[in-house]
Amino acid sequence: MAGKNDLIEKVEVDKVEWTGIDGFLVLMFFIVGAIIWISIIKKIDVVVGLIIPISLAIIVTVIFVAYLMEIFKFYKNKSK
Repeated sequence: MAGKNDLIEKVEVDKVEWTGIDGFLVLMFFIVGAIIWISIIKKIDVVVGLIIPISLAIIVTVIFVAYLMEIFKFYKNKSK
């Protein structure tokens, strides 16, 4: 049975640090959202029609490749 101290330590481990990468990602979300919103409002076609779709395609591709690499790494370790 877990003691009270174990539960307190677990809660402290799961704490979000806003000064690190978490805060940076939240800040970047709002900055990117503002850039997209201003580009749509001001009708900046290069940003809306070219830069945003290409950037999203590159980001999704990089995330997908990283995910596949993790799967293959897990599969290699499992088959040994």
